[in-house]
Amino acid sequence: MKYRAEIDGLRAVAVLPVILFHAGFPLFRGGFVGVDVFFVISGFLITTILVDEIAQGRFSIAGFYERRARRILPALFAVMALCLPFAWAWLMPGPFRDFSRSIAAVSLFASNVEFWQESGYFAAASETKPLLHTWSLAVEEQYYVVFPLFLAAFWRLGRTRLTWLVTACALASLLLSEWAWRHYPNANYFLAPTRVWELFAGSIAALEVERRGKQGNPLAANGVLAMVGLIVVIAALLFYGPAVPFPSVYALPPILGVVLLLLFARRDTLAGRILAHPALVGVGLISYSAYLWHQPLFAFARVRAMDEPGHALMAVLALASLGFGYLSWRFVERPFRKADGGFSRGAIFAMSGAGLALFLALGVAGASAPAHRARIAMLTPEQRALYAYVESNPAAMYRAGSCLLYATQGPAAFTPDCAGDGRVVVWGDSHAAAIAPGLRRYWPDLAQYTAAACPPLLGRNNASQPNCAADNAHVLDLIRKRRPQTVILAGNWMLYQTSSLEADLARTISALRAAGIDRIYVLGSLPQFAPSLPERLIAAGIGLDRAASAPVPVAGLADIDTAIARAATAQHAQFVSLLDLLCGSGRCAAVVPDGAGFAPLAWDSSHLTSAGSDYLAARLAAPGTIAPLAKGPNP
Repeated sequence: MKYRAEIDGLRAVAVLPVILFHAGFPLFRGGFVGVDVFFVISGFLITTILVDEIAQGRFSIAGFYERRARRILPALFAVMALCLPFAWAWLMPGPFRDFSRSIAAVSLFASNVEFWQESGYFAAASETKPLLHTWSLAVEEQYYVVFPLFLAAFWRLGRTRLTWLVTACALASLLLSEWAWRHYPNANYFLAPTRVWELFAGSIAALEVERRGKQGNPLAANGVLAMVGLIVVIAALLFYGPAVPFPSVYALPPILGVVLLLLFARRDTLAGRILAHPALVGVGLISYSAYLWHQPLFAFARVRAMDEPGHALMAVLALASLGFGYLSWRFVERPFRKADGGFSRGAIFAMSGAGLALFLALGVAGASAPAHRARIAMLTPEQRALYAYVESNPAAMYRAGSCLLYATQGPAAFTPDCAGDGRVVVWGDSHAAAIAPGLRRYWPDLAQYTAAACPPLLGRNNASQPNCAADNAHVLDLIRKRRPQTVILAGNWMLYQTSSLEADLARTISALRAAGIDRIYVLGSLPQFAPSLPERLIAAGIGLDRAASAPVPVAGLADIDTAIARAATAQHAQFVSLLDLLCGSGRCAAVVPDGAGFAPLAWDSSHLTSAGSDYLAARLAAPGTIAPLAKGPNP
């Protein structure tokens, strides 16, 4: 196909927001849409090439896979190889096992399946997974395996019928994604069946271009439609956010925007001239390698910092990803891209097979139980005692599956024992579930109604918890019927920051007031020890031989708490700052008493251990804090 510089510019519009989004810059909170932009571009280009070859009788499945191998694998192998020594040196045993699994999954073109399986609510933070971004490559690779065969098989139907068939498949995939984000949000995000409609959107655009060209009336440039497409794409990149379910019908505007750009943005349109700017084209040319590099750089920086690095460092690493991207494009991608570059088809297939087999073997070996035990054995006894908390299972303590509902569970899953004696109710997400065990020392018949990733905010739903609104409506209905004396609201508030947070909380408290509840307590944020408190203690050389504190950036959490407190006090509820109870002077309790010994406050970044829950409850029970608890602990 004739080279179109504006498509490389569109790649830059896709990759830069993705990088800045993963770097944590709030201006690009919708940067994840850039991946969807890439999907449409890929579908368009691949379909254009395949249709041309099939129409001219030049199609060869071996030739197609050869080009894909030349395009994708050399740079991917280089990034994976350079990640290995850093992962070995810097990752804890569990994260290294997960990294090894991802290496194996990438080698099988199935990393999206692997990360979907790892994406439980208590899974390790995605920001610290060096190869997490390869899930999108896996989706494209799975498309590459199936679509050429599909196109060749149904070419005999004719272009018009083929276009309608692809459109029907795209519509089915879109409808599936619209259903799946409500019921299986993690699968919806990672897996190909709910993503392929975005690639098909590009395919449909390519088929339309080919059809019009064959009729002698090719699509003309249209400056208005092209500019509309560019504006819609940029708006999604800037104004969408993590609360928007993706993919779903919400993805339609940016997807259709990309389609408009592919169809109508030519050099004689303003949008085309913007996209064809040399700076954007230059970034677009290296976009694949830059995309490969950015996540490992960010992930390893977060692992080493044991906290969220500052914007200055992340900006430097974002620029570094472009620098490494250029070097990779210049010295890795380009030498392998063309058949006359010194590597024959046979050599490409042989090297590709050998590389995939090698990384698969390394991944399987690194993820094996003996390797995991060996890495744990490399820790000191004190470190092993701490690391045991990372791999602990809090499900029973949190009453997971019955009083702490998973994303796939609706309100009917609450069991009768969640009701307790009905006088004191704790309502919220998994942070509320983590606080509940300590509260039971003071109120054994505490009622617990909690759901993972579901804040006690009426009407609030989100992509990771599609049952949240129904769960909360059910809890409010139970409270109206049973009229408890006290309701305690708790949540990981930083996950639910939107412009409506205060209004949503005020509406919940108002509904409780209307139900006749006089004593309402709103608990503030728990400290956040990224990526996990035990790992931070290991890195700092702190053991379990004495109580200890750790530095925690609480300014951002305090800002959230200010908004929460404002909403609570406006509705005459009592706000309780957990940061005031657990922290001081930028340091928070990290190792707390546990019987005759000590234990970390949290087993991951913020969810409390049993000892941590008891430690916090003792402070909540202090006179003047939560009145029903002040009578003292039960034996």
